[in-house]
Amino acid sequence: MLPRPDVCVAARLLGFGICCPEQQELAQSLAQWLGTRSVLTSAEAELLPIRARKRTSLLTRMTIAALAQASRESGVSTSDSPIVFGSAYGEIATTVTLLDSVHAGEPRLSPLRFHASIHNTAVGQVSIACGNRRPCTAIAAGSCTAAMTVLEALTMVVRHQTRVLLVLADETSPPPFTACGSSLAIALAFEPMASAVAHPCVTTARIGPMHRKVATLSWQPPGSLRSNPVAAALCVVRHFVGQRSGSVPLELMAPSENDHDLGSSAGAYEPWHVELLFES
Repeated sequence: MLPRPDVCVAARLLGFGICCPEQQELAQSLAQWLGTRSVLTSAEAELLPIRARKRTSLLTRMTIAALAQASRESGVSTSDSPIVFGSAYGEIATTVTLLDSVHAGEPRLSPLRFHASIHNTAVGQVSIACGNRRPCTAIAAGSCTAAMTVLEALTMVVRHQTRVLLVLADETSPPPFTACGSSLAIALAFEPMASAVAHPCVTTARIGPMHRKVATLSWQPPGSLRSNPVAAALCVVRHFVGQRSGSVPLELMAPSENDHDLGSSAGAYEPWHVELLFES
């Protein structure tokens, strides 16, 4: 395999949103690890009409909750900004429910569940509810989902010189799957480097494979969040909250056999990372 080149794209990180639903104790541990109180434990999906909320999955609700929090904190609008959504497994719980129905021999599948089983369900719901006509992208890249979603978002910021909302989410894997431990959604808000901001910010300087060991904060989030493919983005939030510069990994685990050529060389896998430079 050929080495992956560093991708030099830069943007300012303005704010974040995090939703860790259903497990109060885990959410408290996460807030302590991050050094912030801004961890939502309720997936309210406030951007959606009340009737629509009742028909959505946990994945969609917590995605929207984190997105709304990041929008409030950063001032980046959910109605006039491109949105990049990343999830390794997508609407897996809804999909498994549909497959169980097929296996049970049910004559008809639920049209509503089928409608809600596609990978871009959450970002589609947001764009409709907020009247957002800007580009909305949905990405799945296995263990590299966080890295590829950040890469897509930063490239969009640089290419179009626009503010972008990024949101990553994966829910607890339903039986018979066990890949993802605890549900988690993380949203980040970016703007172009040339934009003027009135508060401290982080410059996202470069994304690429990690070639060397760099002194940084602990990479491992608490408890069962470590098995969530999108949890690597928590490291970005931790540096942002602590106003620390450093090289942050965007993968907490090596790619599985099902992931394609994501390594840099045979027998020496280099995880994707993002270098952050804090500026006051």
